[in-house]
Amino acid sequence: MNHYIPSGWMGDWGDIYLNEMYKENPHSGKTCIKIIYSAEKKQKAGWSGIYWQNPPNNWGYFKGGYDLTGAKRLYFYARGEEGEEYVEFKMGGIIGKYSDTTMGNKTGAIKLSRDWKLYGIDLEGYDLKYISGGFCAVFSSQLNTNGCTFYLDEVYYTDKEIPQEFDSLLTSENKIEKAVLLPIMINTNKKLLRIGVLSFENTSKSHDLEYLSKTIPESISTFLGKQNELKVIDWESVQQKLNALSLSMEDFNTLNGEMLLGKILKVDTLIRGSFVEVNNKIRINTKLIDISSGTIITSDQIEGDLNKDVFLLMDKTSQTILGQISNFNKTTNE
Repeated sequence: MNHYIPSGWMGDWGDIYLNEMYKENPHSGKTCIKIIYSAEKKQKAGWSGIYWQNPPNNWGYFKGGYDLTGAKRLYFYARGEEGEEYVEFKMGGIIGKYSDTTMGNKTGAIKLSRDWKLYGIDLEGYDLKYISGGFCAVFSSQLNTNGCTFYLDEVYYTDKEIPQEFDSLLTSENKIEKAVLLPIMINTNKKLLRIGVLSFENTSKSHDLEYLSKTIPESISTFLGKQNELKVIDWESVQQKLNALSLSMEDFNTLNGEMLLGKILKVDTLIRGSFVEVNNKIRINTKLIDISSGTIITSDQIEGDLNKDVFLLMDKTSQTILGQISNFNKTTNE
C-alpha cells in the first residue's frame, strides 16, 4: 500500500487520529498503523473513515490511480486495542470524472480481536483497471459508542488466493487443519441445498437484546426447514458439533474461516448475520456465504420498529433468504 496515501478523511474527520509509524507491537517489521476514533461527532456525522488514495486527496477529480488487473485478493492484518472495536474495510468506489472502474468490495463491520488477525477481500471478477481508492477503513459511533483504537499492518494486493502467512493463523492447539488451503468442493452441482445457520451477532451490545442472537436464526431455520429440497442445520446443532470438537466460533474468525466451518458441518452454504438497535429501530443484516469459494453470494438489510415489528421482520428475513436461495438455484440451472 506504499503507493496509496491516507488522505481521504471522511465524516467526522476531526474525530480521527492517525499514526503511520506506531512502534509498539507491530505484526511484523518495526512499525504499524494506529488509528484512534474519538466518536465525539465533531462534524455531526456520527461516523468517520479514511481512504488510502492516489493521487492524495483524489475524489475522482484527478487522473491517477493504478491498474491492479490480475489481483485476486487484498490482504491486511488488523487488531483492536480492547477487542471490542467494529470496523469495516473496503477498496474501490471512488466516484467522479476519473471514477474507479469498480465500486469495489468490502468486509462488512468486523469485530476486531486484541490479537493480530489476517483478513482478506475477494477481488476476482472485479474490474481493476483503474483504482484510485486502494483501501478504506470506516467506523461509526453507532457501533463504537465510546470510540475505538485499532491497528493495521501489511496491507497488500496479490495475485495469489491464499497467502503464505495463512499458516500463522493456526491455533496453538492446531485445531484449524491445513486442509483448508486446498479447494473445498462440497456442492459439485453448485446448487445451494445444505444450509448451516449461525447465531446472529448482537452489535448493539445490549444484554436485553441478546435473546435475538438465537431467536432470529431459529426463525430462519424453522422456515427453511419446511422446504423439502433443503437440509438445514440450525444454530444449536452447529454449536453442538463445535463443542464435540472442542471448537468455538472464535476459531473461525480468520481468513477462509467460513470455508473450513462449512467443510466441518458438511454444508455448501452458511447463513450468518447481525442486528443493531438504535432508538427502538432494529436493523437485521444477513449474508449467504458460498463455501466452495468463501465468497458472499448475497447480503441484505431489513429494518423496522423493535417493539412493533420484530416478529414480522424475522419472517420477512426468512422469506428474503429463501427467495435468494431459490433465485441462485434457478440461475444455476439455466
